Amino acid sequence: MSAPHTRFVSLSFLVMLAPAFGQQQIGLRVSEEVAPAGSVAQIKVSVTEPKPIIHGNMEMDMDFSFDLLGIALYSSRGTVSGIAYRKQGGLQVRFNDPSATLGMEPDYPVLTIAVGVPRNALPGARMPVSVNLDTSQWLSPLGLPYAEESKPGSVTVGGSVAVNNVVPGGGRIAAGESFRILGTGFQPDVRVDLEYVEDLETRFVNSGEILMTARTAFDLDGKRIRVRQRNQPNVFYFSYLRGERRTASTLPLLEQSEPIFAMRSAAAAIGVYPFLRPNQVAGIALQNPNRTAATVTVSVLSPFLKPIASATVTLAPGEEFVKSLPELMTVPPGCVAFLRIYSGLPVQYVPLVADPAAGDIQPLMFASLPPASN
Repeated sequence: MSAPHTRFVSLSFLVMLAPAFGQQQIGLRVSEEVAPAGSVAQIKVSVTEPKPIIHGNMEMDMDFSFDLLGIALYSSRGTVSGIAYRKQGGLQVRFNDPSATLGMEPDYPVLTIAVGVPRNALPGARMPVSVNLDTSQWLSPLGLPYAEESKPGSVTVGGSVAVNNVVPGGGRIAAGESFRILGTGFQPDVRVDLEYVEDLETRFVNSGEILMTARTAFDLDGKRIRVRQRNQPNVFYFSYLRGERRTASTLPLLEQSEPIFAMRSAAAAIGVYPFLRPNQVAGIALQNPNRTAATVTVSVLSPFLKPIASATVTLAPGEEFVKSLPELMTVPPGCVAFLRIYSGLPVQYVPLVADPAAGDIQPLMFASLPPASN
């Protein structure tokens, strides 16, 4: 990805010029993927040219006979987060990026969706995937909607090579540390490239696993991985931490949702919850990207920042956690004003407001804070 100062100049330039040219247009492109039955296909949604995006609401039309395994968002500064959940006929994705660097890297997708290809799928079977422009909206940093156009894509059952997952998919990889690429169809002559990462040792384990060892430290989040073999097309996969949920929410809407965590983690954050209507409930999604357990304290604060209620959650390495606030603590009705998140280790978070009656979830933007005593 480009240097931070280049991104800043480009973003400032586009924001400055936006009013002079009226409504701006954004072009979206969905990838054409080929994956064998029983493997994983990673669908990629990209922009056709740089456009800064601060907020989005996107509906993807797709067939859910293909299992939804994970979703990731990518921005230059790693600050975009959101939530995805199924609605009739498609997948609803809502997201916020406080740095508005989402959409500024056309060579990288803004969104990836990992789907499991059914084991009994017939070769040549095709699942169309498209962005529903009637129900989608992407906003510029000025809060203005872009005029959208989109090219649809698909997943076709075929080929023999696929990347199913990367373990761990994110976090800091230390010098000498290993990570695994899991998939199907790997051969002893396999070669793996990670963009902007050199001095990687590749070891073929078997047809379903490649072991990678770093000679120098680097961050794995968002890395473009290319798997290449003789007489086979290249396979591309964008890495992210696909967390494991170990406790269930009693709220079906939250339990069936897919939090999309910002790749930049934080040890502390605070934000304002909007006034909740009677049918709405506040919630929180957490994920631990560390190699050790993380203890997270979630506190409800009054408008004067006085503690009202709190709960402590211990997350195992790689664990994902999604709950409504009433599942965590007893909060008097109508008193949620601020929510503070504090952890001894940097974690990933998505504050939420769910409306079970409407079948809708909204992610909120919180401010990350420097570590402080809780």
